[in-house]
Amino acid sequence: MDLFEQHLFKQTKVASILRKPPGRVGLRSLNVRVAIQFETKTMTDLQAVEKSIGFDSSEQRVFLHLWRTYDLFKAIEDTCLSKFGVTPQQYNALRVLKAAYPNGMQTMQLGQRMISRGPDMTRMLDRLESMKLINRARGKENRRAVEAAITQAGLTLLETMATEIVAMHQHQLGHLSPNQQTQLVRLLRIARQPHEDLSCNWLE
Repeated sequence: MDLFEQHLFKQTKVASILRKPPGRVGLRSLNVRVAIQFETKTMTDLQAVEKSIGFDSSEQRVFLHLWRTYDLFKAIEDTCLSKFGVTPQQYNALRVLKAAYPNGMQTMQLGQRMISRGPDMTRMLDRLESMKLINRARGKENRRAVEAAITQAGLTLLETMATEIVAMHQHQLGHLSPNQQTQLVRLLRIARQPHEDLSCNWLE
């Protein structure tokens, strides 16, 4: 239990004591004074906890929790996808192209729809094409644009992966109730909203 959780535990403890009948004269009034003093000091104490643990702010504390969660989830994802010889970004690209199938998609548009945007889209597509999972060709209407399309081999790979992908996400987040998952999505959407661009407005 970290220091912040200890504060929450103490606050719950005080509240539970106040709900109990007093054992002797003056005990209830003493409990009330303790509760009021604790409530008054809560924000100051939380700031002290953040400093003592090494947080510069409450926002940094939230960010580090997100980072740690991402790191744990990514390790689970990497383990799963490595069985099929693809990276998370490559899998993401295949899923986006599957949504466009049987049509292709301009590589620039594909890059915008990726959840995580790597620095070298061309190299990633080179790799997928060498694995026969996608095809690339010049656009029919705009010859300067390059379009990528998933192949039958790519579709087959995604179908083969489907069961394990569901199991992977169950392993990552299955311990949360449906209501908790909905609340988490809502909070994450609120957290990124000021920084989001329109290219990812399809993520609901």
